Amino acid sequence: SNSSKGNILGIFLLTQIFLISWSLGHCKAPDHFPFAKLKTQTNASDFPIGTSLKYECHPEYYGRPFSITCLDNLVWSSPKDVCKRKSCKTPPDPVNGMVHVITDIQVGSRINYSCTTGHRLIGHSSAECIISGNTAYWSTKPPICQRIPCGLPPAIANGDFISTNREYFHYGSVVTYRCNLGSGRKKLFELVGEPSIYCTSKDDQVGIWSGPAPQCIIPNKCMPPNVENGILVSVNRSLFSLNEVVEFRCQPGFVMKGPRRVQCQALNKWEPELPSCSRGDRNQQMAMKAIASCPHSPISTTTVYKCHGNDLEVTALFLETMRPSGSIGNSPVSNKCSGTVLSTVCQPPPEILHGEHTPSHQDKFSPGQEVFYSCEPGYDLRGAASLHCTPQGDWSPEAPRCAVKSCDDFLGQLHHGRVLVPFNLQLGAKVSFVCDEGFRLKGSSVSHCVLVGMRSLWNNSVPVCEHIFCPNPPAILNGRHTGALLGDIPYGKEISYTCDPHPDRGMTFNLIGESTIRCTSDLQGNGVWSSPAPRCHCKTPQQFPFASPTIPINDFEFPVGTSLNYECHPGYFGGMFSISCLENLVWSSVEDNCRRKSCGTPPEPFNGMVHINTDTQFGSTVNYSCNEGFRLIGSPSTTCLVSGNNVTWDKEAPICEIISCKPPPTISNGDFYSNNRTSFHSGTVVTYQCHTGPDGEQLFELVGERSIYCTSKDDQVGVWSSPPPQCISTNKCTAPEVKNGIRVPGNRSFFSLNEIVRFRCQPGFVMVGSHTVQCQTNNRWGPKLPHCSRGECEPSILCWRQCLAMLPRLILSPCLQTILLPQPPKVLGFQASLRCSKGNSPIINKCSGTVLSTVCQPPPEILHGEHTPSHQDNFSPGQEVFYSCEPGYDLRGAASLHCTPQGDWSPEAPTCTVKYCDEFLGQLPHGHVLFPLNLQLGAKVSFVCDEGFRLKGRSASHCVLAGMKALWNSSVPVCEQIFCPNPPAILNGRHTGAPLGDIPYGKEISYTCDPHPDRGMTFNLIGESTIRCTSDPQGNGVWSSPAPRCELSVPAACPHPPKIQNGHYIGGHVSLYLPGMTISYICDPGYLLVGKGIIFCTDQGIWSQLDHYCKEVNCSFPQFMNGISKELEMKKVYHYGDYVTLECEDGYALEGSPWSQCQADDRWDPPLYKECGTFPFMVIAHSFIHIGTLSGMIFVILFIIFLSWIILKYRKGNNAHEKPKEVAIHIHSPGGSSVHPQTLQTNEENSRYLYTY
Repeated sequence: SNSSKGNILGIFLLTQIFLISWSLGHCKAPDHFPFAKLKTQTNASDFPIGTSLKYECHPEYYGRPFSITCLDNLVWSSPKDVCKRKSCKTPPDPVNGMVHVITDIQVGSRINYSCTTGHRLIGHSSAECIISGNTAYWSTKPPICQRIPCGLPPAIANGDFISTNREYFHYGSVVTYRCNLGSGRKKLFELVGEPSIYCTSKDDQVGIWSGPAPQCIIPNKCMPPNVENGILVSVNRSLFSLNEVVEFRCQPGFVMKGPRRVQCQALNKWEPELPSCSRGDRNQQMAMKAIASCPHSPISTTTVYKCHGNDLEVTALFLETMRPSGSIGNSPVSNKCSGTVLSTVCQPPPEILHGEHTPSHQDKFSPGQEVFYSCEPGYDLRGAASLHCTPQGDWSPEAPRCAVKSCDDFLGQLHHGRVLVPFNLQLGAKVSFVCDEGFRLKGSSVSHCVLVGMRSLWNNSVPVCEHIFCPNPPAILNGRHTGALLGDIPYGKEISYTCDPHPDRGMTFNLIGESTIRCTSDLQGNGVWSSPAPRCHCKTPQQFPFASPTIPINDFEFPVGTSLNYECHPGYFGGMFSISCLENLVWSSVEDNCRRKSCGTPPEPFNGMVHINTDTQFGSTVNYSCNEGFRLIGSPSTTCLVSGNNVTWDKEAPICEIISCKPPPTISNGDFYSNNRTSFHSGTVVTYQCHTGPDGEQLFELVGERSIYCTSKDDQVGVWSSPPPQCISTNKCTAPEVKNGIRVPGNRSFFSLNEIVRFRCQPGFVMVGSHTVQCQTNNRWGPKLPHCSRGECEPSILCWRQCLAMLPRLILSPCLQTILLPQPPKVLGFQASLRCSKGNSPIINKCSGTVLSTVCQPPPEILHGEHTPSHQDNFSPGQEVFYSCEPGYDLRGAASLHCTPQGDWSPEAPTCTVKYCDEFLGQLPHGHVLFPLNLQLGAKVSFVCDEGFRLKGRSASHCVLAGMKALWNSSVPVCEQIFCPNPPAILNGRHTGAPLGDIPYGKEISYTCDPHPDRGMTFNLIGESTIRCTSDPQGNGVWSSPAPRCELSVPAACPHPPKIQNGHYIGGHVSLYLPGMTISYICDPGYLLVGKGIIFCTDQGIWSQLDHYCKEVNCSFPQFMNGISKELEMKKVYHYGDYVTLECEDGYALEGSPWSQCQADDRWDPPLYKECGTFPFMVIAHSFIHIGTLSGMIFVILFIIFLSWIILKYRKGNNAHEKPKEVAIHIHSPGGSSVHPQTLQTNEENSRYLYTY
């Protein structure tokens, strides 16, 4: 039904909505991480929002597991720096080598090894950081840099080499050759060649010797000469005598250049210079074939055909009817000339060694003519004495030879010796004579076979062998020997020595040295003893460079036990010391008795440094140098010298003054800008710019280097790196200049675009290059400017060029006369009867000729380069030269030039520019690279790490020459993060650092002290509570300050107690006033303490409040009262120590002491009584006082009654009689001073007089 269909459609729509919402609320599967993997693998492709996936780092990375989460924006959260690549340990440099870190030392990185010069690498030249398990390590072990060895040096005849080691020869080892000497060290041979050779290497692997070994040649002898592609016509021998002549000829196909005969000179030299055999010129060879192929017929004229050059010669004599018509091309053309041979001739007969023939100076010999041979003195002719010329042009019979004369057999005998006879006895042979051991030769040791007249004879007879004797053995002090006192000692005899005993002198002597010596002989055959005689005493001690004897030493022999005193020189530390003659007859050691004083390290000059060569002690020298860009003013070195008893540097430290340049050059139409326009120090860069128009439009073009900088070539004077640029008008050229040339037009400074300028050379100069040049953009002229070189010929070059143009190109001239004209530049020569006038047009003579060939002069030389061939004077057209540069330079331009038919070189000569290294592309993580102004050879790239990182590797890379390439000599180093070691632990305290692991640079650590309430102890932190991880100059991690310490807390002590005026505290002084301690105060005499008089030290280290003081003592005079008290009219102050004396009027008695004194406690002592009583009263009162205790009570009562009556009686009488009564009161002061008495009137019954003293 319709309702059911509606339900189905609704369910379908809800499902679609759910699916869409579900797909919109999910993340897709996350990308693969190269550094981590899922902990639990899943095949799901969609993940709801909030889903987290856990990862763990791959083995080659380190880091904790981490998670990523599907975020609300349906992307996964990004993991940052969660896994870091593991690193291998920094590899150590091999001994005599180095490690080159290419990028870094993390897993997958590679390092290279290299060895220093003279060492070869054994092992792997590179290694890769790989992972195994969880550990990163290098794939190969470091190689070994082994010193390059050489084989044994070449052995030489009649000589040997000397060296520090005769078995092992490493790179740099030097061996020196010397020739053997004869008896008596007589020189027999001459060393020819380099006496020393050294071990080196061309490939840094195999050691080779730097050159051939020299030769030991018998004086006045020569080794056989060697000519490549040549044949020695003379007899080939191992040695040739002085002035002996040898002759050469070349092998077929080769032509000789130079003399055929050379003569032996001194020091194994041949003169003149040996010839060379080179392949013959093809044109000459074809010309010879053309001449030789002519048929000959007799005519009336004769001539001898010769092919000039290279000593090639046609020897037949022809009757010529016509000239050959052949062409000197690649193949000869048949000739049409005819003739006949009139006769043949013989060439000069063969030369023989040590002989000659007569006639000797004739070039041609007719058939039948004879020559006769003879030998030099000392030689015998072996063979035919004469040869004759045959009709076939040969010599017959075979040429003889000259053999050395020989002496007869040597028949003499030598008693007590033997005769050494050589293999042959020809002239120069030597017979040697040798005596038996114990005998010496008297006479000549050799006899030579020499020429006497025409005979060969021995020049010396047999010598005599005499017995050898030694002189008497030397006597020794305090000893004796077993030899006879008189008479010589025969060879081989032994003598023994002993020391004398001296018991009476209490001395003993030990024998030092060989106790037995033997009679032997020296090289001259004289009798000598085998060793020096022993001794029984010490010799004079050697002089010490650091000390001198206190008393001059005049003796030469010292018994055992002798002591000598020395004192150190002024330049040394140390006092007096002594040396003693020991029992082994040597002096005791003086080691470390005197030590050199030190001047201390001299101060480094500002912007410079000190170079300590050895040390800073007495006698040492140090050098100074300035940093780059500074020059040294003063002495570059100083020496530690003695000054009085001290040592000091003899010169003050120099000053390093910055190198400055003069103001940069000014330019037309422009100016420069710089940070400072008044001073220009080394390294200052100035940049030029051209003036612009009013609206900023460009009017001029800057041509040249925009920026120049101040530098120095000699580290003394500042110069600008290059000339300044120029500001040239747009589409203009500056006037071109040619040295020794004249410009047309010549009176303008600027030329417009495409304008043409012509040049001509000054008289006497020849132009090379184009006569015209055209102005091009950017102030360039094209083609290249010509140059004017000085002409070196006469007639002028123009004449020769006209001659070349006018002469026909023929093979051979038909002229009967050949004229060779002088050679101008670029012309080898003419074969014609042509001459040039002194003018510019040639004059043609009777017959025409042809130019054999034109030549090019030597090609242009280039700076820092050369061309090959380099020693040739003339070059044929088509011939090439090849250019190469010195090491460290690159060739810019054509590598080869060829000689053109016009006698010029083409193309333009190249230049050699300094090699440049490639752009340094290496990056320095956690650091930066400092680049120089240019990257040519010698340039330096510096590496600086950021703060908190240190450089591992070289701090700079230099552009150096490696083979033929310019390379950076070291790769980028690594900036390693600086870590400090664990912060030091402190006793009774702790820090906030991690218990394990290094602390990174910049991290701060705080220290606190532990509380110990249970122990009743507290600690205070002494020092910096916070320390920071920093670095030392070497880049090692160090803490900014030492760790603090926790000291036991001591209560705060109080300062010294405060003082009070007119008083002081008691108890003495103590070193420390701790909390709880009390101090009591007292006042000085005459003063009274007001307050407690005690203070105590609080726990805050301060004293309690001071609330007491010392008040001056004031005693008040008592008031007199008769029933009521009334103040006295006069208030007098009585001080401590004052006293008063009381006196009563007549009829009255004073109760108590008549005087009283003012005491320290403000009281009178004894007390002052306030009135005077009548005498009975006083007696009764006193008597009552002495009544016993029992009856006292009765009397007291009666006394009171009686006293009351008396008082009443007394008052009545006082009222009846108004006349006052006076009592004298005398007050005495302690000092005995007195004042006038004053009278005091009172209303009391008894008036008193007051006296003050």
